[in-house]
Amino acid sequence: MKGRFLLSVILAITTLSCHEMLPVRVDPGHVFIGTMTPEYIVTQNENVIQLCIHFENIYEETLQAPALFKGPLTIAVASDTTYKKTLVITGDEISRGQYDPTTNTITADPDSTYTLHVVWNFIDDQGRDVRTLFSFTTDSACGRKIWTGSFIVGGSLQIIDRTDPIIFPYQRFSHYLTDKWVQPSYFCPNVSDAFDCY
Repeated sequence: MKGRFLLSVILAITTLSCHEMLPVRVDPGHVFIGTMTPEYIVTQNENVIQLCIHFENIYEETLQAPALFKGPLTIAVASDTTYKKTLVITGDEISRGQYDPTTNTITADPDSTYTLHVVWNFIDDQGRDVRTLFSFTTDSACGRKIWTGSFIVGGSLQIIDRTDPIIFPYQRFSHYLTDKWVQPSYFCPNVSDAFDCY
């Protein structure tokens, strides 16, 4: 009788543990926040619009996963948005942050910050140079052409799978542009922004 009672207790415990529900895995959602700053950079080697993107892990745990960088992020001519570039971002654009390029893996500790340095050379998705849309003036004293370019920049960027994308509200970016770099001087002021995307 005592043996039967002990067997009943063991069976009851076994049955209970078989039907016990495991906790549901909840993937973090809103874990990254970010900012995007457009700049115009002209040097002896490049003439581009640069998007400086900073994002931070605000989740309380370390996140490690393949980098996704799923957009869209776009930049378009403000006066005619059919002239548009859809930006493709990869790990090559990471200039700060813990990233393994051999495995394309991001390891984001809590409060860690990443920087993406994305550049655009004014060629749109159709292969057109959008600078042809702007009226230019000739700066004969400096041997260069000057445009005033106005663009709309924004979109979204999902850093890793199963997380919410960072939303970058669309903003207008206007700036003097030039066809080439000249040595800045009193008569030839620099039209380039200072490179500070770190």
